[in-house]
Amino acid sequence: MQIIIEYVLIENIIINFFILKVCEKFLKEKASLKFLNSLFGAIIAVCFPLFNLSAIGIILLKILVGSVMVCFSFKFKNLSQFFYKYFAFSLMTFVFGGAVEALSQATGDLSIVLILIFAFMLFFVFSHFLATYTKRKALKDFQYSVRLFYEGKEVDEMAYFDSGNILYDNITKKPIVLISPEVFEKLTGKNYFEFVLKESSTLMLKNCHYVPASTSMSQGKMLVFEVEKLQIIIKNQEVKEHKNIFLGLSFADFEKSFNSNLLLHSTLI
Repeated sequence: MQIIIEYVLIENIIINFFILKVCEKFLKEKASLKFLNSLFGAIIAVCFPLFNLSAIGIILLKILVGSVMVCFSFKFKNLSQFFYKYFAFSLMTFVFGGAVEALSQATGDLSIVLILIFAFMLFFVFSHFLATYTKRKALKDFQYSVRLFYEGKEVDEMAYFDSGNILYDNITKKPIVLISPEVFEKLTGKNYFEFVLKESSTLMLKNCHYVPASTSMSQGKMLVFEVEKLQIIIKNQEVKEHKNIFLGLSFADFEKSFNSNLLLHSTLI
């Protein structure tokens, strides 16, 4: 009987610890006293059969234990923050506990090592999911639909507002919007590499010339040219229009990093 109690105690400590670790990722807040809170929850779980409670009593006790663990693990200023963090903790408890129970039912009794490996795998999956979701949300907050106007052509693209883009044309002192080679080809109908091989190629685009550029995205000389208009669709569907904007051709892979083919200048929003 002693071995079984120790087994259940260690199992619950492991699961509680990983639940709190995932909650840290979800809430973006470091949990306090993780091991002590995990031990407290595990001890109560082991003692559940001794209480001889009804189903409702067990539910109320679990709510109480979860509330205590949340109170000692995370900070909150009001009831709404407490309920939000308690909901996150309860959700992770349901997922981890349900997953371990399902695996145990499918394969029989699990060893401590297998529970540790499985809990770590769940933690890794949740961490990866939360990191991906957070990145996508952050990108979405700074993404805008834009429309470029050049010599009768209209090109719609997704753009990322880059507060780090402080490039200016050294001749006109106007801000430069960075574009990918794909956008360059859509606007001009020209392949960049074929374009630069032609003599006097810069005369083929409006106010086209090269500017020195040294940024985190690229360095050296950059081809820039002027378009008639650039329209930015703001979140409330308001259209912000800029005329005679310079575009700079960049070969940095910002489409992969920002899921956009344009990097807006920091002064355009």
